[in-house]
Amino acid sequence: MRTTPNSVRWSVGVGAALALLVMAAPAVADPDSTDPSSSEDPSSEQKPPGMPSGSRNNTPSLGAPRLSGTYNVTATYGTATVDSVEHLSSPCGGCNATGIVGPPLVWTGGSWEQTKDGGCGPMHSSFVPTSVVNGYAQTLTGTHVGICGSDKPAVSTFTRIGN
Repeated sequence: MRTTPNSVRWSVGVGAALALLVMAAPAVADPDSTDPSSSEDPSSEQKPPGMPSGSRNNTPSLGAPRLSGTYNVTATYGTATVDSVEHLSSPCGGCNATGIVGPPLVWTGGSWEQTKDGGCGPMHSSFVPTSVVNGYAQTLTGTHVGICGSDKPAVSTFTRIGN
């Protein structure tokens, strides 16, 4: 089991962890990929297959999970793995969340999603709650598509370890 000493906390978050993974693992360029225009309306963005769609507001959703607390994060890309600690927070179940460097995580009805600069172009991340207890997401699985033009996604696992 990999551990990160308490004295080592990456203040730049999962984005930096994924950037480190990209540098540590070879990226395979997809010659068929296109660079979407940065002037597009975010509500019209194309999502990778299997990513849920939904509303893009910050309105509470009855029965939807909430992010709150400190999470251990293990991110994997190819054969490289990086561990970090993140503090995530959403004001209510089904609301947008903060805590990962970049724009807020937007609740879409089945996951929190974020699109930001992945170092070599836009990176789209989807964070799906896989365990919810008393309304709080205890574990999440992250899928990160668009890392330096690679056709292979990075994956991450979040495990809640405290408030």
